Amino acid sequence: MSILGRGLERWNTFWFAPKSTINITWIRILLGLTSLLWGLALLPDFAAFYFHDGLFAQPSYSNWRIGALQWFRQDEAAVVAVVVLIVSALSLTAGRFVKLAAPLIWYTMMSLQQDLIVMMNASDVLLRLWAFYFAVFAVLTPSRYLSIGPRGRRTEPGGERRWPLGPAWVLRVFQFQLCAIYIATAIAKAPGSRWHNGTAASIALGLEEFERFYVPGFVRENVILGSLSTWIAFGLEITLPLLLWNRRTRLLAIVLGIALHFSFDYAMRLGYFFPGMLIGYVAFMRPGDAHSILRFIRRAVARVSLLRSHRVQQEFG
Repeated sequence: MSILGRGLERWNTFWFAPKSTINITWIRILLGLTSLLWGLALLPDFAAFYFHDGLFAQPSYSNWRIGALQWFRQDEAAVVAVVVLIVSALSLTAGRFVKLAAPLIWYTMMSLQQDLIVMMNASDVLLRLWAFYFAVFAVLTPSRYLSIGPRGRRTEPGGERRWPLGPAWVLRVFQFQLCAIYIATAIAKAPGSRWHNGTAASIALGLEEFERFYVPGFVRENVILGSLSTWIAFGLEITLPLLLWNRRTRLLAIVLGIALHFSFDYAMRLGYFFPGMLIGYVAFMRPGDAHSILRFIRRAVARVSLLRSHRVQQEFG
């Protein structure tokens, strides 16, 4: 086989080789649940945001935007959009009518975001991006691979549940997008003096309008901890794209990345950034990884408990 032939074979294998549908299934479920929460979160202040007598009665639209609410300005149109979004999110989560639900989630979410662009942040854009990728995948993929339950599918009545092999090229799209986020973020932060001198994390934790849960004062105000947090976060954003593609470090990178974004989401109100990034990390996982991560956590907790018990015995023994 020629070099070109081998290259094409590897290309096709990389993108189009059948894979376990467990990743696709859980991405579908997480995307559906996150979209559902996103839609429900709009309801308490929906009239103030979207109705004619609200805060943003005349939103401006760029020429290239295609959100439906720029053409249908009635209050009822906004209500229809959010209802369709919520119903479609429920349908996607349950694995029903996915070929219709996925595109509807993307378009209604985009329409609602473009009508209120001033209130949106990067997490909303990320969620819309995942919805677009999955919508394209859903339209091009046979329905039997889109409606699998969270525990797999029985091949015969009363038989063992299994995850069939199926198209999974969208996982590569998710993987590259996740890495592109880190690369773009690292490039944007590189010139910043606060990332160089280690004060970025402390400044972020001091923003009261973003505070979510309690962070002890010695963590927020300690110069050493603030510098370490800043450099660790920056270092991970630089190295995670490399670690995620290495077979030996992939699982470690998944754990570190999820822990990084969980810590962000614990300390600060960052919208839907944590579940959005979690969806991206699911694309890198393989069957059995979740059990491996849980075993790692259990072992770590057991070791910490053992060390504490030894210290107690030494102090009081």
